[in-house]
Amino acid sequence: MDITFESVTVFILACAETQLLQDTIQQTMESCPEAFLSKIVVVVPSAECPSYIYMQEVLKRDSTKKISVYIQKNKGLDMCLAELPAMVTGSHFVFMAADMEMDPHDLRTFVEKARLHPNRIIAASKWKDGSTVIGYSALRKFCSCALNWIAGHLIHSKGTDLFTIYQIYPMRVYREMHFDDPRRFGYEYTLRPVRLGVEYEEIPTVYHKRTQGKTNFDFFALFRVGLLYLLAAVRVRRMPVRKTMHDE
Repeated sequence: MDITFESVTVFILACAETQLLQDTIQQTMESCPEAFLSKIVVVVPSAECPSYIYMQEVLKRDSTKKISVYIQKNKGLDMCLAELPAMVTGSHFVFMAADMEMDPHDLRTFVEKARLHPNRIIAASKWKDGSTVIGYSALRKFCSCALNWIAGHLIHSKGTDLFTIYQIYPMRVYREMHFDDPRRFGYEYTLRPVRLGVEYEEIPTVYHKRTQGKTNFDFFALFRVGLLYLLAAVRVRRMPVRKTMHDE
């Protein structure tokens, strides 16, 4: 697959964050050279949420004119993610949350590696050797590692964090995958290309459990999401593999 790196569109998912959102935007712009940053899109669930209201002041102060706000059309993270690639300008895109759990400075490494290997999906893994995880319970760590091990076994991948949304993703890979069901995109957008032979590279990261606002997960929600990811891995495992993406 002939892919070149041009620039990256960064999607920042927000809802109730204000100062954390500002910190995420600032560190994103610090970490990505201006020439390689196509735009930043802050994604919010509604015009009434605190993040949207806060962004109105941010937009007034934005001298780069590279920041915009998008109100998602469909409910749910999986459906929301499926809406976003249509807005990408440039060759790659990144999803990240505004809660500062993952380190926005990883974007610098993403861009450096994507310039060298533009055909790869490059992800920040909580469980790769060299990563630091702060505030993660032993139970949640066990469940996450076990789920990734099972999914990796099903799709023949050694990835340690196959379900993280924090990765730099080539638009060409997205187009080749033909994601026709938006309900499955959030669960399969990494699994499907990896199953078909796209290289998946992980970098170590620093993870901090969020300290502002309400957590997105409790145990039962985590169990449900884990089950959906596992079903997605089984579904992708059954996909016929006629040739890898490298052969196209």
